[in-house]
Amino acid sequence: MHTDRQARSPFAVVPTISHNRGSGRVAAIAMAVALAMPLVLPVALPAPAVAQQVPLVPAQVTAPGVLAQNASPAQAALAGAVDQFKAGQYEEALTALQAIQADGLADADKALLASTITEAEQASQLRRGARADFEKAQALLASGDNVEATNLYKSVAANQYADEGTKAKAREQIALAQTNVAGQEQDSKGLYESAVADYKADNFTAARPKFQQLLDAGYKPGWFEKSPREYVELIEKKQAGPAPT
Repeated sequence: MHTDRQARSPFAVVPTISHNRGSGRVAAIAMAVALAMPLVLPVALPAPAVAQQVPLVPAQVTAPGVLAQNASPAQAALAGAVDQFKAGQYEEALTALQAIQADGLADADKALLASTITEAEQASQLRRGARADFEKAQALLASGDNVEATNLYKSVAANQYADEGTKAKAREQIALAQTNVAGQEQDSKGLYESAVADYKADNFTAARPKFQQLLDAGYKPGWFEKSPREYVELIEKKQAGPAPT
């Protein structure tokens, strides 16, 4: 009865019994080999290493004004005086440089202080020279020597060490002196023509002082005209009379 129920059940396992000794021995060997083999289980491999990204840190840059903020009073004074010198304020820079206490400076700053003082002294001296030349030109202009005054004014206006005020005045005076020169040339031309007329009329007494005035003024006549010096020499010969025989 029990055997029949198992045969009818779909889940029943019916053992199979073999009476063949050879096949049983083979099965036993196969089972022994299977048990002797090592059990190999799947092993999870480690994930490939990912290179760590290190953020780049920019080099530290000193912000504008940081050096000035951290500078000592002597360094700040030196920087200000150097700026004045570069701006053409030579005399102001020299005064500021001479007031700096070098003991509060590093060796490099001390060297800068010394060299800038030397340059500021030279520039200040040249600036004073430009002012002196301007005063000389003024005196020449007042005396009527407009040509020399013009040349000196031009020298002052072209002087890189002259201050802007002096340069501006020199340019103004150049125009005035040149106007005077033009007027003098016109007057000199008229005086020359008058002297020549006196010479041709044998009025040597009137002609000679006129030619002498033209000679002292540096008057230059036109082409093919005798110079004042030549007329003076001719007048001297005529007034001396014929050479003794």
